[in-house]
Amino acid sequence: MGIVLRQSSKYAFANLLGVLLGAFNILWLFPRYLSPQEIGILATLEGASVVGSIFAGLGVNVIADRFFPAHKDLACRHGGYLFFLCVYVLCAWTVFGIFFYVFYDFYLSFFNQKSPEVSAYFYWVFILAGFLAFQLTLESFARVYLRIAIPNFLREFVLRIFIMASVLAFAYHWIDYGQLVAIRVACYGLICLFLVVYLWWLGVPFWYVDRRFFTFKNILPLVRFGFFIFWGAVGITLVMKLDILMLGSMLNQKEVGIFTIAFFIGNVLEIPRKSIAQISQPLIAQAWEEKNHALIQKMYRQSSANSLIVGCWFFLGIWLNIDSLFGLIPNSVVYMAGKYVVLLVAITRLVDMGMGVNNEIITQSSYYIFNFISVFVLLFLVIGLNIVFIPIYGIVGAGLGSLVSILILNVIKFIFLYRYFGFQPFSIQHLKILFIFGLCFQIAWLPVWLPTWVDIGLRSVLITGAFWGLQLYMKTSEEFDILWKNVRQRVGKIYDF
Repeated sequence: MGIVLRQSSKYAFANLLGVLLGAFNILWLFPRYLSPQEIGILATLEGASVVGSIFAGLGVNVIADRFFPAHKDLACRHGGYLFFLCVYVLCAWTVFGIFFYVFYDFYLSFFNQKSPEVSAYFYWVFILAGFLAFQLTLESFARVYLRIAIPNFLREFVLRIFIMASVLAFAYHWIDYGQLVAIRVACYGLICLFLVVYLWWLGVPFWYVDRRFFTFKNILPLVRFGFFIFWGAVGITLVMKLDILMLGSMLNQKEVGIFTIAFFIGNVLEIPRKSIAQISQPLIAQAWEEKNHALIQKMYRQSSANSLIVGCWFFLGIWLNIDSLFGLIPNSVVYMAGKYVVLLVAITRLVDMGMGVNNEIITQSSYYIFNFISVFVLLFLVIGLNIVFIPIYGIVGAGLGSLVSILILNVIKFIFLYRYFGFQPFSIQHLKILFIFGLCFQIAWLPVWLPTWVDIGLRSVLITGAFWGLQLYMKTSEEFDILWKNVRQRVGKIYDF
């Protein structure tokens, strides 16, 4: 887990910078200069584009991880494998464009009644979906070289710098709202360009063409795998984005804007899960290739424990500061309606993190079709739950539907991995982690009585000190113990301790 810890630590640090900048953008800048409806339109367009990018990519990013070990040969520049994937995603985007054009009016019909303002900008979904598909493809090329930090820095930090600049330009009336939407789409295109430059600097041969690769024997397994992964990805992406799309069609864009702010706060917990999953995916693929089940079980358990530790820390920091965080948002009275959405989203992410890299293990195994089946069962479940809960509870109902659906999905995956491979992620360490989490939740649950910034700072220091002190004392994670010892040694050398 050495390289996993190093790269995921860098990934998490870049993500943390991005979250801080994103928090400024979404929690202060957007509410200050954009109306809830304008925020909702941007969220709806991006949500639809993320779903569209799955169709425009057809699982190309997972294909890259799954089959790279079999084609890995630096001397032969991987036999043109990476160039084939570029052609693959270009063809997929073209087909997506045809369907997007033919069914354009049908897509708009979902928003015409409750959110007609979306129709003026919906055509941007096609272009943004293509940029997102190519971004995923280029990031996967870096990932198979075990490089995730820089692509993540570009996506989480640089992109948000561009977005911040565009909103400020709108705030000073240098551009109108339509131009703001166009610039936001163009920002994703710039990130793709930067990724191309980074891959060229790394020496990744993604432009190398070998016509011998373009044979039925080579292409058929990739396309067959991509087909099932594609439908599974459609399902899981819809589960993640369906809240915003259904809120826009069942309520209005103001409610979508409020939900977007709350979702961002709760979704901060995803940082450690994503960082570990990103770097673990190619290593899991290699372990399956070598039939090293012991290594997969080890990564499964370590990813679960380490993600849960950081997730619990983030959860404490967010929920125990929630009133103060909402107090910092301009027009906070409006956005306070999303407080319990934050709680439900945070619990959802904590459940997902505690289950480790289960999705990555199944996806890279010979049973990848299982994801295809389970996700579509889940998709129908979340649609049904949202239809029931949203009219009753509004935006809180969307959060509740996601929590129940993700919980069911993870239980299904746990049973499957244990039944067929004997893998399970839990140990006595998990009980220690949850005990510390519960203890810190109690000792830090104090009323807000100091000025906002002072209260957040003091409460966060208290939570951090108690939580990490107990984690190290009770030795809940071997990896974090090693990391802490390395930090102490380096600090000791600097100050001659």
